[in-house]
Amino acid sequence: YSTMAFVLCASFGFAYGGTFIINSLVSDVVDYDEFLTGGRRREASYMMALGFLPKFMNIPGECVPFLLMAYFRYARPVPTAYRPPCMNIPGEAPDAVCSSYFLDETSSERRCSESISCQELFDTGVRFVCNSALGDVGDVDGKSTKLGECGLKQNSGVQWVLILCFTVVPCFFIMCGIIGLYFYPKNARSESMHEKLVQATSRLRRGEVVEDPWRPGSFVHPSEPPTENAGALSYFTPSELKAVVDAGPLAGGLAKVSPLLKRALLWSSLFVAFVPAGGIVVGLGLEDLSDDLGASVSPLGLMGVGLGICGLWFHGVRATAAMDLKRNGLQYKEVVAKFNEMCPFTGATRLPTGDQQPALVKLGSGQ
Repeated sequence: YSTMAFVLCASFGFAYGGTFIINSLVSDVVDYDEFLTGGRRREASYMMALGFLPKFMNIPGECVPFLLMAYFRYARPVPTAYRPPCMNIPGEAPDAVCSSYFLDETSSERRCSESISCQELFDTGVRFVCNSALGDVGDVDGKSTKLGECGLKQNSGVQWVLILCFTVVPCFFIMCGIIGLYFYPKNARSESMHEKLVQATSRLRRGEVVEDPWRPGSFVHPSEPPTENAGALSYFTPSELKAVVDAGPLAGGLAKVSPLLKRALLWSSLFVAFVPAGGIVVGLGLEDLSDDLGASVSPLGLMGVGLGICGLWFHGVRATAAMDLKRNGLQYKEVVAKFNEMCPFTGATRLPTGDQQPALVKLGSGQ
């Protein structure tokens, strides 16, 4: 067990070290985002997301393991008053001493718990063992040694929950992080390339179209003045904007807003279903909340309700933005301009706007 503990601690330290890498990566991401947006700095948004988004995983990450342990009948440690020594009886196996002690309890003397008998714990798979590293020091066969202390060993279901929660699940997410780091642009890993990025950003601000130093062959255009509906269009993804572009312009150069509204309403309807479904799960688990271990599904239902409310709020705002765009008379060229603004992030080809574009400039060319 000491070797396993060492390996687990080393793995945890390896994963925790990623928190220091994140801070370094975010600074590069902010600079790169400034370049892709044509000179806009958005540190506040990135730092807020870095601190806020992990909170969505804190609740299930801390709640679900305890629910699983309760479901598989986790056994609380026995009271200290009922932990006799177990290594001072000649000719008796220490574990057998503990099993006999706990299974011989009387109805008037609950040695394992006030709410459940030792026999009931034994029936769930719990085994009574001798903890040789605990207890007082005494004389055994003429030698001064630990006398041990009787305790219990969790059933196999609880053991597997602990093993999965402390090894397999963290390892899975660590590997996902390693895969993400593997695809981090190699051109972004040196100080010289960062200097080229700073130079490219300066050229963008002067109105030049500059080749992306971290993705050679991709060109970034200077940011254009925001249109009247640029803020509302920011609520929608590039694929949604492309759907509006593919629908073509309407009379008077207006854009067809219905694809944006339909997508937002569809997602809103999906998340609305989470609210009553979560409420039903909460109701089903109310009685189990009074269980000794709290093995209830009600917390999972509350998560579902919270997810539904958050999703409804998010996509409801998007639907409101789509209705405002329709009311304000969204111009087709505004959608094209917003889609082109996102092309440096998606790698998509810019759409023609009819405006004259400045000449392409590669890094290393004249000022």
